[in-house]
Amino acid sequence: MSFRILGAIVLFLAIGTVGCETATTAPPYPAPPSLPSSQAYPAPQMPSAALPTPSPIMDLFQRAEIAYHNGNLDAAFAYYTQIIELDPKNTDAYYNRAIIYEDQGNLDQAIAEYTHILTLDPKYVRAVYNRGLLYHKQGKLEQAIEDYSRAMELDPKSPRPYNNRGLVYEDLGDPTRALADYSKAIELNPNFALAYLNRGLLHRAQGRKAQAIADLEKYLELAPHAADRAQVEEWIRELKGR
Repeated sequence: MSFRILGAIVLFLAIGTVGCETATTAPPYPAPPSLPSSQAYPAPQMPSAALPTPSPIMDLFQRAEIAYHNGNLDAAFAYYTQIIELDPKNTDAYYNRAIIYEDQGNLDQAIAEYTHILTLDPKYVRAVYNRGLLYHKQGKLEQAIEDYSRAMELDPKSPRPYNNRGLVYEDLGDPTRALADYSKAIELNPNFALAYLNRGLLHRAQGRKAQAIADLEKYLELAPHAADRAQVEEWIRELKGR
């Protein structure tokens, strides 16, 4: 059975610039059966740029936040579009529209939004990272590698691009590079549970039982309430020959 975990895609509306590592308290999106499972979106926040309060744009962001929380994606999208009409270079509004496109299953349009963001701000790391996630979902592995590698350059302390690039390398049949990326993710954040899980499963697949057990047990230690706990415990028993 193939069971791997991607890092997260982040719904961003918040005050304060946040890199990919926001995903530790945020997420990815529902993945098809061929890709790893994902986490829920974080609670919507507010835009990164300081805005006068009150302001028409701030009011629209607040309305969009409420609409999104209530599951009214069409209304939220319309509010973000109004923000863009008022401020055509508002990258946060484009970013949140991309999240909605992805929620609605329109990956091509989401990718187009992220690409447009990067014409406005080439260092907008969340757009690079999330576009990589979508390329991976679409099986465009080389593009995913490029985006994750770029995300590493823009946010060198985040383990998530390494974790996710490792998954792509596995799909490309390069377990050596995958192992190196998982290990780098753990080096950057020794408490990054997903990298232990993915590295442990790679060890398991390659017959390194002791290393697999150590990584899978560490995953459960760091994520004691993980939804996949029963499955991971079963793998550990299997590796121990019980």
